[in-house]
Amino acid sequence: MKIYYKLFIFILLSTLIVSNIYSEESNFSFDICSGPFLPDMTTNTLKNPTQNSYFTYEDFYGETGTYNNLLHLDYFLINHYGVLAFGIETGYIYDKGHALIKEANGNYSSSGEALYLQIIPANIVLKYNFDYFNNQVIVPYIEVGGSYWAFKEESQSGNKIEGAKKGYFYGGGLKLLLDPFDPSSAANLSIDYGISHTYIFIGYRFYKINYKGSGFDFSQNNWLAGFSFSF
Repeated sequence: MKIYYKLFIFILLSTLIVSNIYSEESNFSFDICSGPFLPDMTTNTLKNPTQNSYFTYEDFYGETGTYNNLLHLDYFLINHYGVLAFGIETGYIYDKGHALIKEANGNYSSSGEALYLQIIPANIVLKYNFDYFNNQVIVPYIEVGGSYWAFKEESQSGNKIEGAKKGYFYGGGLKLLLDPFDPSSAANLSIDYGISHTYIFIGYRFYKINYKGSGFDFSQNNWLAGFSFSF
């Protein structure tokens, strides 16, 4: 059984067991975040057999990349001795590039035909927040999860490639509690919307997506940042 299947099973079993024990302590949080998307690896298609070089993501979509925009929902399994949470998240990635054509000298250049890439990432996440004190201002966290990313690549002429990439990720970051900086607004959010705490956060993730499969490998190491609301 491949590693991402083991990871999915482990997280699901952990959730079922722990949530039954600590259901009275459970709570929720909702995150909105974004970060750069620029896979830093090659495809498995040879670009130059004599030099043993391969096509990269940048060959088709450029060096600037795009953004991985995510919505994340956490269910708190344990909220004493830190916070252990199980989360689900999804989002949207869009990038525009160009197809390549092989020249007579063996080099490749843009064919002028546009390529459009759309990805719907879906992740499950097990996260531990080092949150031990009431109204703790700085909260470090670590996380691990499994991924299933559906994608569609379409050319200007109408050719399509659709499929999905599986994998896993891990990472960590810091959350900054905003409530102490504006207590009156924090109180209004609690009364009007049931938001108990508001955080801004920044993190770093190591993605391994289809790192042993065919086609594009979406693996990357990148930061993400956003807002988190606890209920």
